[in-house]
Amino acid sequence: CVMPHILEHRGCWYAFGFGIPADATGDERFGTCYSSPDLKVWTKREFLPLPGVVTHTHGRDVIYNAKHKQFTALGEAYGTSVAFYTSPTPLGPYHKEPDAHPVFGLPGDSVLFADDDGTAYLIYNSFAGPVPQRFTYIYQLNDEYTDIIPSSLTNTSHVMEGLWMFKRDKTYYLMGSPLVSYDVADDFYLTAPSPLGPWDYRGLF
Repeated sequence: CVMPHILEHRGCWYAFGFGIPADATGDERFGTCYSSPDLKVWTKREFLPLPGVVTHTHGRDVIYNAKHKQFTALGEAYGTSVAFYTSPTPLGPYHKEPDAHPVFGLPGDSVLFADDDGTAYLIYNSFAGPVPQRFTYIYQLNDEYTDIIPSSLTNTSHVMEGLWMFKRDKTYYLMGSPLVSYDVADDFYLTAPSPLGPWDYRGLF
């Protein structure tokens, strides 16, 4: 289970990630899921794949929409588009929502973040252009977590990948690394008073 995104729901923890086929000749990946009652013992679960899309992060990010009582999974065609899928259960089956609005700059590493007030966000780096200009962008999602709100686009003005956001007290933290693929690099973080910024570089962690 590579790069797991961990979600807690009704006393059970779910780790959504991806696997790589043993006979892979390129960047083939498939969605995986493990569950645990205590974060110690994990059991592999049957995770139904997202229909109709070849993705780089195949169903890796799953968040829960408490208002609409459904789960949203993110599908990404790397460097092309993102798509949203919903299910009443964390393990699926997932139903593809209508095509999302195109995102600015073409999506690289994409992740989802659900705030404690119920607002959710899409975070990704730009796959297009020279590396020094491939900034990380953030969109707010609609109320159903099925599309971006185009007018909410935020540019962090920082180039980073391996993205992860969390909130502590009233401060938001965005963690990542330089765009180096699998090369060695030091991880750093940004902070902001809102997921829509403004974002400030805070150094290495």
